Amino acid sequence: MQEEILIVAKAITGAEESELTLLEMLCEAAWQRLTAQLLEGVAPEDCGTAFPCAVALLAAADLWSCRCGTDTVTSFTAGD
Repeated sequence: MQEEILIVAKAITGAEESELTLLEMLCEAAWQRLTAQLLEGVAPEDCGTAFPCAVALLAAADLWSCRCGTDTVTSFTAGD
């Protein structure tokens, strides 16, 4: 699943070769953050495609922040 996440994150970000190590680390960090938020007894695999997509998007946002700095986004919401 983690290789799939990296592939999706690369596609989202258009990461260059020089950014791939950082993106891979960001994917791992996002995996750990989101796994820690799952309800007890729920595994990432139980979430279907939603979990890898969420991890890839979170890693992509983190890479974007690294590229642009932290002062460019003033707010972000998802859903209701």
